[in-house]
Amino acid sequence: MARVRGEYVAEHAGVALAARRGLMTLRALSSRSRAMYDTLTLAELEEMAPPDVVELQRAVR
Repeated sequence: MARVRGEYVAEHAGVALAARRGLMTLRALSSRSRAMYDTLTLAELEEMAPPDVVELQRAVR
Protein backbone atom coordinates (compact mmCIF):
# COMPACT_ATOMS: atom_id res chain seq x y z
CA MET A 1 0.00 0.00 0.00
CA ALA A 2 2.84 2.41 0.79
CA ARG A 3 4.31 1.93 -2.66
CA VAL A 4 0.99 2.74 -4.32
CA ARG A 5 0.61 5.85 -2.14
CA GLY A 6 4.18 6.93 -3.01
CA GLU A 7 3.50 6.52 -6.72
CA TYR A 8 0.30 8.54 -6.36
CA VAL A 9 2.15 11.39 -4.64
CA ALA A 10 4.95 11.25 -7.21
CA GLU A 11 2.44 11.46 -10.06
CA HIS A 12 0.82 14.58 -8.60
CA ALA A 13 4.23 16.11 -7.94
CA GLY A 14 5.17 15.55 -11.59
CA VAL A 15 2.00 17.27 -12.77
CA ALA A 16 2.53 20.19 -10.37
CA LEU A 17 6.12 20.44 -11.57
CA ALA A 18 4.97 20.64 -15.19
CA ALA A 19 2.60 23.46 -14.28
CA ARG A 20 5.33 25.25 -12.32
CA ARG A 21 7.54 25.09 -15.42
CA GLY A 22 4.77 26.41 -17.64
CA LEU A 23 4.28 23.18 -19.56
CA MET A 24 0.58 22.99 -18.65
CA THR A 25 -2.10 25.33 -17.37
CA LEU A 26 -3.24 25.60 -13.78
CA ARG A 27 -6.79 24.77 -14.86
CA ALA A 28 -5.62 21.28 -15.82
CA LEU A 29 -4.45 20.47 -12.27
CA SER A 30 -6.42 18.28 -9.90
CA SER A 31 -7.00 19.56 -6.39
CA ARG A 32 -4.08 17.49 -5.03
CA SER A 33 -1.69 18.68 -7.75
CA ARG A 34 -2.86 22.25 -7.27
CA ALA A 35 -2.18 22.04 -3.52
CA MET A 36 1.35 20.85 -4.25
CA TYR A 37 1.81 23.62 -6.83
CA ASP A 38 0.72 26.23 -4.28
CA THR A 39 2.74 24.98 -1.31
CA LEU A 40 5.94 23.37 -2.59
CA THR A 41 9.00 24.97 -4.16
CA LEU A 42 10.42 23.93 -7.51
CA ALA A 43 13.23 22.04 -5.77
CA GLU A 44 10.77 20.17 -3.53
CA LEU A 45 8.64 19.18 -6.51
CA GLU A 46 11.72 17.95 -8.39
CA GLU A 47 12.67 15.84 -5.39
CA MET A 48 9.22 14.26 -5.15
CA ALA A 49 8.55 13.72 -8.86
CA PRO A 50 9.79 10.58 -10.61
CA PRO A 51 13.32 11.08 -12.01
CA ASP A 52 12.28 10.25 -15.58
CA VAL A 53 9.59 12.95 -15.47
CA VAL A 54 12.03 15.54 -14.14
CA GLU A 55 14.58 14.77 -16.88
CA LEU A 56 11.94 14.76 -19.62
CA GLN A 57 10.60 18.14 -18.51
CA ARG A 58 14.11 19.59 -18.40
CA ALA A 59 14.66 18.44 -21.98
CA VAL A 60 11.44 20.11 -23.15
CA ARG A 61 12.34 23.46 -21.63
